Amino acid sequence: MSSLLKQIFQRLFLLAAFIFSLSCFSSENDAYEQALKSFYDHKYAETIIHLKNALKANEKHIPSHLLLAKTLLAQGNGTVAETELNDLQAMGVDFNQLITLFGEAYLLQDKYQKVIDTITSGFRGKDIESQILFIRGRAYIGLNQIRFAEQAFLRALQLQPDFPMAKLGLAQVMMKQNQLERAMRYVDEALNSYLPLPNAWIMKSVLLQMQGKQQEALQAINKALKLSPDHLQARLNRASLYLSENKYKEALPDVDFILNKIPAEPRAKYLKAIINAALGDEKESKERLNEVL
Repeated sequence: MSSLLKQIFQRLFLLAAFIFSLSCFSSENDAYEQALKSFYDHKYAETIIHLKNALKANEKHIPSHLLLAKTLLAQGNGTVAETELNDLQAMGVDFNQLITLFGEAYLLQDKYQKVIDTITSGFRGKDIESQILFIRGRAYIGLNQIRFAEQAFLRALQLQPDFPMAKLGLAQVMMKQNQLERAMRYVDEALNSYLPLPNAWIMKSVLLQMQGKQQEALQAINKALKLSPDHLQARLNRASLYLSENKYKEALPDVDFILNKIPAEPRAKYLKAIINAALGDEKESKERLNEVL
């Protein structure tokens, strides 16, 4: 083969490799952009499909891994989200960039003391620091240290006076103290923010249920699910609300939805056992209870 032909083949090979790399780059970024759109539309199942496509094109695409962790958190799947965050750290992403996501993952798994030990304040800017205080406040509530929780939420509001999630935290503190009117005021203030907040509607539903307003509570939880159809806590709360009124068939789709996403979710398994027993499937009910107990 002549020297000229060799040069031509080498250039053709390099051109083909370049075109292929552009194709992969385009593929991963197109899928990522679609995933972002789905995520902000609260279509989390669709988001995960797009992210899998992006990661198939480039398994080390850090923005896709990061969005996957956020999506898993939005779905309430703290265990898998924590694994994803650990993988991001292994890829070289700094812990300070992931600290609030780790906090959310720990909270979803009831790892309250781990939050207090590892998700600590620093000098990361008002936005991050207020989020950290909010996360710590929720952990304190989980540890039943209500005074510390209230202090954390108030400090978060000092950093960001319009921080709606901190207002929800204070609402939860008021609920713990049985000050339901004050709690509702904080919830309504949070709902007046510019952000769509499924958690605010969830809390409003709980407060209405505590006041015996079952129908209004159901309307509030439906608004949460309209904003975020894949929200597992909202589905769990709606199922519990139906069960409190002995509406077993109505509760079943929400429980099945949760178990389809997280088969080992203990609260959903317990509710499924109750539903099965009420609907006459005693064998299935016993199996579910044995899995939980």
